[in-house]
Amino acid sequence: MSIRYLIKRFIYLIGIVIFITLFTFIILRISPGDPVDMMLQGEEKITQEDIDRLTEQLGLDKPFHIQLYNFFSGIVRGELGYSFYMKRLVWDLIKERFPASLELAIFAMFISFVIGVPIGIIAAVRHNSLLDRLIMGVNFLGISMPSFWFAILLMLFFSVYLGVLPTMGRSVYGMYPVNITGVLIIDSILTLDSKALITAIRHLILPSLALGMGYSAIISRILRSSMLEVLSQDYITVARSKGLKQSRVVLRHALRNALIPMITVAGLEAGSLLGGNIVIETVFSWPGLGSLITGAIFARDYPVVQAGVIFYALVFVLINLIVDITYTLVDPRIRW
Repeated sequence: MSIRYLIKRFIYLIGIVIFITLFTFIILRISPGDPVDMMLQGEEKITQEDIDRLTEQLGLDKPFHIQLYNFFSGIVRGELGYSFYMKRLVWDLIKERFPASLELAIFAMFISFVIGVPIGIIAAVRHNSLLDRLIMGVNFLGISMPSFWFAILLMLFFSVYLGVLPTMGRSVYGMYPVNITGVLIIDSILTLDSKALITAIRHLILPSLALGMGYSAIISRILRSSMLEVLSQDYITVARSKGLKQSRVVLRHALRNALIPMITVAGLEAGSLLGGNIVIETVFSWPGLGSLITGAIFARDYPVVQAGVIFYALVFVLINLIVDITYTLVDPRIRW
């Protein structure tokens, strides 16, 4: 991979981020709802002077192009703005909430691969068998079922019926470990706090299952198709003719080459889990970046929504760049 290609790719991805940012800025300004009205709800004896003064404080009295210029100039200076509703720097809010979203995304991705990869291998090896058809049927159900509906089913079974797992939050009061990274599991391990670790894992199981099960179905289907293609190749036939064990042929020879399409899936999944966990965070009251943006949308908190979209867009484009680079490491035949 040449440096020239990386530079061109990076510039292209930055252009995508700029376009998404501009699109978000425009949509927020033309969508129904006024931040000033939202902030003044519940206040008594509101005068037009109060409305004008708050509008000026928020910078919403300026023409559209001036607001856009101020927004982009702030980004260049590394300033994401000041929350209308929470009265805090937006960057501080993102740093505070992102570790929770990252923890949930990593755990959900781990679950999706732990479940999806073995199932995909088994379905490919037992191609056209009753087990293969059963797995494909369950996968179709997993892909079709909305994540929020599956989350509700998990809550009803494990929390309401069995009463073994919590339904909301990351931990309980008094059980948070010393804040080092913001990721509770890592902080619990670093501080050797076993009670906090167990509590954090118990709170993480249901939302990560709800978020990861759908992706596990996608992974197993793609890996099954890739494995079937690889298992039909001549070198697999040669390996079997040499008397190698089935497990060695499948895991060492076939699986390695079948994993190349999984790199794309892993990259898309990582970006989707970080940016697409808004619904799950809302259902489980998970204090992550997704729930922050959801609240900001309802409150018409423009700076928070804009910064959140920019952050998610950056995550997506960086993951795509990493995927492109990883292709060349996994398969040396791929060069740009």
